[in-house]
Amino acid sequence: MSVIRKIQARFRSLFMAGLLLVMAIIMPTYAEKTPISNPDASFLWKISYEGKDVGALLGTVHIGTKESAISDQAALLIDQSTHLVTEIQIVFPSIQDEQRIYSQAIFSAFKPETRTIEERFTPQYAEGVRDALRKQRIVLLAQQDQLSNEFILMMMMLDIGKEYHADFGMEKLLRTYISGKTIENVGLEEIGESLEYYVEASKPLSKIMIEAWLDNQALLQGLNKDLIQSYEKNDIEEFTQVMNQMEGISLHADENEADIAHYYDVLLFNRNKAWLKTLSPLLKENAKTENFHFIAVGAFHLLSDEGMVELLREEGFELTPLFDKRELD
Repeated sequence: MSVIRKIQARFRSLFMAGLLLVMAIIMPTYAEKTPISNPDASFLWKISYEGKDVGALLGTVHIGTKESAISDQAALLIDQSTHLVTEIQIVFPSIQDEQRIYSQAIFSAFKPETRTIEERFTPQYAEGVRDALRKQRIVLLAQQDQLSNEFILMMMMLDIGKEYHADFGMEKLLRTYISGKTIENVGLEEIGESLEYYVEASKPLSKIMIEAWLDNQALLQGLNKDLIQSYEKNDIEEFTQVMNQMEGISLHADENEADIAHYYDVLLFNRNKAWLKTLSPLLKENAKTENFHFIAVGAFHLLSDEGMVELLREEGFELTPLFDKRELD
């Protein structure tokens, strides 16, 4: 426990970034099986109920660059909101509270591993893992054998490279934007829940993904750049095409169909349905009050007939795609 706590105390902001980034990297199977056919598809939607605007829904990406920004259209909707809803609560009363919550959740989710790296991976990949962890400057070599495969994968995915970083992701931008405003941040999950979802979902795939990342890091970094650019252009078709390319590199879909299906059931579909149980009554109540909820979740939670857009429609909400003016020029 002391190892994890020491790591977390110095790098607490990186762990959720790693979790979110890993989620984003292996989402393309989902995109490929659910192609976007709606020409009006958007990452930003207005939500109405019984003729009244009750909220907005934004699909996010969790990394970006110094130039990344909240769109004008999203900012207008946030300004009229009483609540910002995110996957986990991103506004903490103090740095001490944030550190304490992250520390407890990470230790609970990522149990120490008793086997050495060499026992878990071939010598070739074991050395690659060590190199990747050295780059992170987080884990001492003597401590690496205590880390789970899922923890190692999270650390490696943080090495996305160059100008792209979770500090510039949409969640960080939203946190900064509402600072000082009378907007309450609501989390759909506790951080411990999110981490446990990830661990359960990724166990069968973690070694495959570690190998793929070590073998194709430069290529994946280049595709990540394309992914962020397509998101900032609001081009969902290009966004999903890039994710499909990343899938071909990160996973062997034909050989791991059952494990991949399990991943999406745990990390996407089940969570979407759980979130809906929280969101639906809140949004319906807004039709009777002055409250307005701005909901920001990972972009792939929006797509397909089990995505948040269609699930909300099934609950009787009207969803209208929105576009920022700069995206239409």
